[in-house]
Amino acid sequence: MYNFKEKNKHLRNLNAANYAEVDLELLKKLDPRNQNISTFEHAPKRNAEKILYTLLDLTTAEEIRNNRRKVEQESLGKEAAEKAEQERLKQERLEKEATEQAEKERLEKEAAEKDEKLQEKEAELEAEKKSEPAPEVKKAPVSKATSSKKKTSTPKSSGKTSKTKTSK
Repeated sequence: MYNFKEKNKHLRNLNAANYAEVDLELLKKLDPRNQNISTFEHAPKRNAEKILYTLLDLTTAEEIRNNRRKVEQESLGKEAAEKAEQERLKQERLEKEATEQAEKERLEKEAAEKDEKLQEKEAELEAEKKSEPAPEVKKAPVSKATSSKKKTSTPKSSGKTSKTKTSK
C-alpha cells in the first residue's frame, strides 16, 4: 500500500507500544489468516512495531488512528459508565444511611416520651401511696422460749475420761 519510505515515516509516527493490543485486534479483523498472529499474541508490546508494519501493508495510517481513537473512546465510555454506577451506588448508600438515621432518631424520641410517661405514672403512684393511710401491721409477740437458750438433754462432760481398764 505504501512504499518503503512512506511506510517507515508512518511507522515512526504511529509507533506506540501501549496500542499494541488494539493494533493486533485490527490485524486479526483485517487479515485473520496471517501466519504471524500467533507470534504477535504472545507478546504484543514486544512485537508492536512488527504488528504496525504488517498493518501498514493492509490499511492506511488514518484507519489505524481512527481505530485507536474508537477503542479509546469505548474504554472511556466504559469508565464513565462504571463511574456513574459507583456514584449511583454511593447515592443509594447515603440515602439508606439517612433513612436509618431518621428511624433511629424517631425511636429515641419515642423512648424518651415513654420514659417521661413512666416517670409521671411513678410520681402519681408515689403520691397515692403518701395520701393513703398506711395499714398498721401487728407484730406477733415474741415468746420467751424462743428467746432463751434451749436446754440440752445430755449433761455436760466433766472433762475426765472413764477409768475403766481393758483386759489384755
